[in-house]
Amino acid sequence: MQIKFYDKRRWKDNLSFFFYTNPHSIKCKVAITTDLDKKYSRIIEKLGFKHQLCIFHTLKSLNKLLKNYLKQNNCSKEESQKSWDQLKKLKKIFKITNYKQAEKELQSLIYRKNEFTPPIYKIITKSIAPRYKNFIHHLKDNKIEKKQVTKSKTHSKKQCQNTKNENLKQKKESNAEST
Repeated sequence: MQIKFYDKRRWKDNLSFFFYTNPHSIKCKVAITTDLDKKYSRIIEKLGFKHQLCIFHTLKSLNKLLKNYLKQNNCSKEESQKSWDQLKKLKKIFKITNYKQAEKELQSLIYRKNEFTPPIYKIITKSIAPRYKNFIHHLKDNKIEKKQVTKSKTHSKKQCQNTKNENLKQKKESNAEST
């Protein structure tokens, strides 16, 4: 069954219809991973799922936000370079495999204003801090995949299982390191 979730007029109806008419498709599922579009949050919550934000889309969006800010504000080369360097460091937080460590890092960003250029701090306060838990659900629950949406938008069962095994292995290694 193909449903066009991008149809702005009917996306809520389509999403609800899909899950209510295909209960087999939601067995043992705990989260739905989407791009960063906020319109999905309410319906996903209403359906009883956690809303995991796609890390691939997040990183892509952070690049776009910084690029647009620098262009609109005619930032100097020095500030631009410093901002890009800081963004590179900021993105490393999304590679952390331990939930508590990731949560601590993400929560602390808002209190470290003096460490960041204005464009990076704006990205933190407007795009990361308000939804930080939606970026790290996958670290707390191994049933939630971190894997980004692929270009084909379909996964074989084997690919999904491999991803789950890979995420579980990373979490075990991370937990072993932290003890």
